[in-house]
Amino acid sequence: MMRLWAATVKEVLVLLRDRAGLAVLFAMPLGLVIIMAIVQDAPFRDYSEQSIPVLFLDNDKGEVATLVRQGLQSSGVFHTTDSLWGKAVTETELRESIRKGDYQLGIIIPEGTTDFIQGKVSGLVNQTLSGLVPGDTSKKEVVDVADTLMIVLVVDPTAKSAFRTSIRSAIGQFLEKVESDMLVRTFGRELEKMTGVKKEIALTGGPVITIKESLAAKTELEGKVAANSVQHNVPAWTIFAMFFIVIPMASNMLRERDSGTMQRLRVMQGSLLHYFGGKMAAYLLVCSVQLVLMMLVGKYLLPQLGLDSLSLGTAPLGLLPAAFAVSVAAISYGMLVGASFRTHQQALVFGIVSVVIMAALGGIWVPIQIMPETMQIIGHLSPLSWAFDAFNVIFLRGGGLSELVPHIIPLGIFSVICLAIAVLMMRGATRR
Repeated sequence: MMRLWAATVKEVLVLLRDRAGLAVLFAMPLGLVIIMAIVQDAPFRDYSEQSIPVLFLDNDKGEVATLVRQGLQSSGVFHTTDSLWGKAVTETELRESIRKGDYQLGIIIPEGTTDFIQGKVSGLVNQTLSGLVPGDTSKKEVVDVADTLMIVLVVDPTAKSAFRTSIRSAIGQFLEKVESDMLVRTFGRELEKMTGVKKEIALTGGPVITIKESLAAKTELEGKVAANSVQHNVPAWTIFAMFFIVIPMASNMLRERDSGTMQRLRVMQGSLLHYFGGKMAAYLLVCSVQLVLMMLVGKYLLPQLGLDSLSLGTAPLGLLPAAFAVSVAAISYGMLVGASFRTHQQALVFGIVSVVIMAALGGIWVPIQIMPETMQIIGHLSPLSWAFDAFNVIFLRGGGLSELVPHIIPLGIFSVICLAIAVLMMRGATRR
């Protein structure tokens, strides 16, 4: 036990002297989580949480344009304007302003839109009511309803596909409501002509069926979008920071080998188990400090920057086994890299590139669910993906230890394999 304690103290002292390594382990992840949480905040939010300015060109001057404008304004999502620099906007100016990026969205209501829709609605009503009243031999004028009229959406060329889809859906809903209101009023008028009884027909009382969104897990995020920027980035970059232990660990192991420290340690009583055990204990302490710092940043600092506060889920104590499994996997990988290469350049380049690749594939930068199907399959082979899934069980899914086990087991197997190879490589190196 004394040998293990001595090995641990030695590793802690080495770490404290390595200021650049400490900056990599603590300062870089803290900076990354703050920057990435702020940068990715908007993409993680639904478009309906934003206020979108809309340039509105009304060439119709009729009921449809008025109702569409009122619908946009009342939604709370859009605010419309029909002027630029104090004068009415023209179509050329509208398109040029959006092309330059001054506005993201423009809507052009073509001339004759109201008359066109009214004619379509009248045609549908006449087709429906024709011949329904006994003894009515009058011929109703049936209007061709096959043609369509285009309301033009002018969109910023840099706008993402998801934004354009959301906007089309929202505008389409307003137009459907306008058409439905016209249809009901026209039915009322035609029925009055046929029966002589004036009867107002109105769609009142609200929708018969509504939708309520509820999270599958009962967490303090109920009623919010769970996978917000903070909930994604804090655990994601905590895992990234843990695996970046590969840099100082590989560097220290190679320095010990090059300076002869490893040979002197092997001459002394003890075994490689004490050597690796000391490193494991020291770097477990580092990972614990990383975890605490990142959780504090997510819980208290990010809300001061206008972001959401980090939710620790309904079973925060479950973070202990999850963090322990992730830490051991990260440390084991660092030992493997440190034992496998002969030069600092080889070890550091491979360590950095491999961690970055595993992070990109494992959903650290962007959620793995939005990747192409093939990349999702490959991504689930990344240890960082297993680690992220383990953290999400606690942070978002409201799970306990039993649900953590399927994610912890692969991390444990990965750790054992890395450690076994590292021990074999170190034995071979010390014999040379």
